[in-house]
Amino acid sequence: MKVLGGNPRRRSNWVGVMGLVAVTFAVPGCHEAVVVRPGPIATVTTLSGRVEFAPVRRIAATMAQIANGATVSLIDPTSGNTLSSSVTDASGSFILSFSNLNPVTGAAYVLEAVKGLPVGGNSNRVGAPAARLRTLLFWNGGWQSLTNSAPGVGIVVSTATTALSTIVSLKKTAGTPVTLSNLVNTINGTTFTEAGTGLTNAADFQPMLTAVTSAIALDQDPLGANALNSSNGTYGLATGIPMVAAITPTIGTPGSTVSLTGSNFDPTVGRNTFWFGNVAASTWSVSTDRTTCTVTIPSNAYSAQLTLQQPNGVIQTIAAFYPLHGTVGTLVGNTYASLSDGAGALAQFNAPYGIAFDGARNRYVVDASNNAIRRVSPMGVVTTLAGNGSSGSSDGSGSTARFNSPQGIVFDNGNNLYVTDNGNGALRRVTLTGTVSTLLTGLAQPQGIVLDSNGNLFIAESNAHRITEYTIASGTSSVFAGNGVAAFADGTGTSAQFNRLAGLAVDTSNNIYVADEYNHRIRKVTPGAVVTTIGGNGTAAEVEGTGTSAQFAYPQGIAIDGPGNLYIAGYFADHLRKMTPSGVTSTIAGAGVDGYSDGATTSAQFHNCIGLSYDPSGMIVVGDQGNNVLRVVTP
Repeated sequence: MKVLGGNPRRRSNWVGVMGLVAVTFAVPGCHEAVVVRPGPIATVTTLSGRVEFAPVRRIAATMAQIANGATVSLIDPTSGNTLSSSVTDASGSFILSFSNLNPVTGAAYVLEAVKGLPVGGNSNRVGAPAARLRTLLFWNGGWQSLTNSAPGVGIVVSTATTALSTIVSLKKTAGTPVTLSNLVNTINGTTFTEAGTGLTNAADFQPMLTAVTSAIALDQDPLGANALNSSNGTYGLATGIPMVAAITPTIGTPGSTVSLTGSNFDPTVGRNTFWFGNVAASTWSVSTDRTTCTVTIPSNAYSAQLTLQQPNGVIQTIAAFYPLHGTVGTLVGNTYASLSDGAGALAQFNAPYGIAFDGARNRYVVDASNNAIRRVSPMGVVTTLAGNGSSGSSDGSGSTARFNSPQGIVFDNGNNLYVTDNGNGALRRVTLTGTVSTLLTGLAQPQGIVLDSNGNLFIAESNAHRITEYTIASGTSSVFAGNGVAAFADGTGTSAQFNRLAGLAVDTSNNIYVADEYNHRIRKVTPGAVVTTIGGNGTAAEVEGTGTSAQFAYPQGIAIDGPGNLYIAGYFADHLRKMTPSGVTSTIAGAGVDGYSDGATTSAQFHNCIGLSYDPSGMIVVGDQGNNVLRVVTP
């Protein structure tokens, strides 16, 4: 089983339940064990000890640096959660305290000490390399470990326990896991008792112990500096961390290959694992000069984070989101309805709606039920630009501004965002520093918004069944199309009729495309305000076809690409459709089943998709409102 590292996908076989325990232990030296002598085992157990260093000057000095002021943590490998952490004193001692912890009998836990090494400066500084020491703990009425079988006796963390823990991790990575329960009480000082473990002292333990101590002597992290050649079972000290400078192609295809260009790619079999989301690649090769790594993309992979996992749980993000043709993936969010900033799945939304891009490829999202405007960086980091989750109507900066169910958003060439504040019936402007001002009020539930090449905004007033034009330069507004009557009629200007307009899109010729929700149609409005119907016949259904022979059911989101293809999402349809310039409509993503599932475009599931935006790189970003996430469709 995998015991080292931060990839929760590789900890799924662990069993561990949090409960009530207090643990004290000390970080030992290289060759000298630190025996921690406990008091009586009780509901709360207290253990204490001291650090002894080996006489080898360089190693002892480094170990002393690690032991003093190290961050010590007990980790539950099932969840990856740190159950408790503390910092060692000058002697290497510390106490871990827990609340309501009930460890599972026989389950393995990871005990880790981490300290920044003083390479080229002070220890624990930003950017300093870190050294980690680890051991495994097992609960059987008290803590057993690699150095003791009697519960609570002789808890030790040393280079020897780190070596054995590293072996287990490397074996797991190479596909030959070790039975963890057989490792209890197998280390005494620097001696390893191999009987019944499936490991050998000479071929496994001693080479790894040498590599661990060498890594510490070289100011390297012993957990990240060792590799296993699974073809011949030998261990070695890694010579460098892989670095990726370029990815080709920028959009991959399942079953094909992706080329990573950089340096220090390790050709050792079993050294690395490439992950496309939670799907591991099984085939890859490295050039002789170690500057190119070619990875075969698994046929079942989909758009997701692309990472490189090294032994011992070291995870390197190659691409925060790597799109794959013919798939749907989640860009940010985790389905929980809340307001939380963070990267990728750590961020949380509540009914994401409209989406816009700036020139630096930041995405701006109207988080409707959070009454906030969120920014998503190209690396998938989400921050809140304006609003704070509370509804209201006030201008201001950042979290002091208030919105009431904002919905549409568009970006201009002057680094301003324009937002339709639906609940407040207002048009708001938001600068990229988060300053919010109100430009227009009295709108009837404004929803979609677009900007033409002349600097004019067009706003879909859903409850007034019309499109309003707002000229930014003069600050004036007028009715552009529709007459306020909820009906259906093609025509020019106010002679045309709509029924609850939703999303808008605009092409390079300033034609506006309208999702006419309650008319179940797609409408086109020329710069001269001539309104025609280009898709749908008024029947609420999802039927493919050409022009008015196609049918739509409550269309809401709409976006357009460079060639003029429209992308349309319906609130109840739960799939994404495409309409070509000739009017041919087809489904390009979604199984038509309400739910949440990434994967191939034909099997992916959505839940109430409303906001759409076309990324010039060829991706469609979808505000999956019901799932509280941003999804990416890559045809």
